[in-house]
Amino acid sequence: MKTYTARPAEINKHWYHIDATDLVLGRLASEVANLLRGKYKPYFTPHLDVGDFVIITNASRLKVTGRKLQKKIYYHHSGYIGNLKEIPLWRMLEKSPEKVIRLAVRRMLPKNKLGQDIYRKLKVYAGSEHPHEAQRPVTLNFDDLLVKTSPFIDRPELVARQEIPQKEVKPRVKPERKVEPEVKAKTKEKPKAKGKVKTDKPTVKKPKASQAKKTTKPKAKDKGKEKKGKK
Repeated sequence: MKTYTARPAEINKHWYHIDATDLVLGRLASEVANLLRGKYKPYFTPHLDVGDFVIITNASRLKVTGRKLQKKIYYHHSGYIGNLKEIPLWRMLEKSPEKVIRLAVRRMLPKNKLGQDIYRKLKVYAGSEHPHEAQRPVTLNFDDLLVKTSPFIDRPELVARQEIPQKEVKPRVKPERKVEPEVKAKTKEKPKAKGKVKTDKPTVKKPKASQAKKTTKPKAKDKGKEKKGKK
């Protein structure tokens, strides 16, 4: 089967609007990144820009979990010695809340020329108003976003949420094991070994020729002395 590649005539780009009020930063950024890339389209092609435009409003009413307001820090360095700047998240939300969402989404996109083109389709505003009414964006409810459950839909907001019927799962029953009566296995007689037969009698090792006592002959002088003593 050949790999399918989308053609420019088949790519349909739409405009979506998301209200960021009381939405968690990371979960919002991951869904927006997938919409920008077009991962939920059946003709998704990794090396092409097939995603949609996304408008985010009320960025100042964003929500974070844990102690990220104090612990999360954004770093910036000008390139000169001693010019490392640290900005905590709570100060960044007061100064420019749009930048918080932009940085979170940008770091989830490809780090190349394609990622730059996809990033330009993101529009973030701190307030509730935006200048893109001429494009007629479709408002997406983040909680009912069908993107999470139905990734093969071109316009997920136009389809009502449908509950997927679940199959009945029957509990597994372990089969009872049949206990068979124990049968003593017959011991096979070992074949007799050929050659020498081992006996229970203790074996006595014969001393080697080298270890045997050497008998010494008396010298000639000693024999003469013995004869004299006898006389």
